[in-house]
Amino acid sequence: MLEITKGINALTIMALFLSASALAADKKIDYKCYLDTTQGKKIALFSWKSSKIKSRLVNLPASKVTVDGGRKVYVTDVLECIPENKGFKDLKAQELDSLILR
Repeated sequence: MLEITKGINALTIMALFLSASALAADKKIDYKCYLDTTQGKKIALFSWKSSKIKSRLVNLPASKVTVDGGRKVYVTDVLECIPENKGFKDLKAQELDSLILR
């Protein structure tokens, strides 16, 4: 009986570790995107699950996003999308990024 209990405890612990690593693998990542919109070039901030990043990027053009503290605009093109802690390559994007309050 003791051996069965040890086996169940070991299985429970393994299941917890696997669940925790699956959750960590799909954590949210903050992104910032330099976008061409119906109101000009803007930066928008996003928080996406790591498993959904590619699909979110593909679906950004022609979608409506919030910029400039609440204004909603349509995206005409995605110029650059990077993790929030990285720097943009484009100088205009860097300038706009420095103006965003976080």
